[in-house]
Amino acid sequence: MGARCVDDSALIGFGGFWHFRDPPQLELLYGVAESVWNRNYATEIAQAVIAYGVTMLGMRTIHASTDAANAASVRVLEKLGFRFVRGASIAGLDTVFYVIEPPPDSD
Repeated sequence: MGARCVDDSALIGFGGFWHFRDPPQLELLYGVAESVWNRNYATEIAQAVIAYGVTMLGMRTIHASTDAANAASVRVLEKLGFRFVRGASIAGLDTVFYVIEPPPDSD
């Protein structure tokens, strides 16, 4: 899904689910344009994707990962209630893995 500002039609970000790794693991995916960093858009996009996953897709566990050095993404995941699961080196990058299990009545 694409994200746009209410007062502007410019595309500012995206979100969804994507299969990462080998074997494939469905994970939360989101991103925002650098011009709108630090405005909570990443959190809003991720919240919308999680809500969709829970209410429309029936997901009970949502996985996410990011480069360990990406402090902004780590903050977003932790702010949303994701729990750190593990760290690993993936293709030479330090990667952190998170999971969230939203309550059944989330929407």
